[in-house]
Amino acid sequence: MTDNSMRQQFNAEQQDETDGKYEDVQFNAELADEDDLEAVARANEAAARQEQS
Repeated sequence: MTDNSMRQQFNAEQQDETDGKYEDVQFNAELADEDDLEAVARANEAAARQEQS
């Protein structure tokens, strides 16, 4: 990999970190749609299974 391509890859990775992709967000039940509620239910079920193990 050349220095230029390494620099471009690094810059792209840096951009990913600043575009909100990795940003923590708070769950808001008032704004949640059906998919959000389903995801919360699946996460809770997975957490319960993990605690049983």
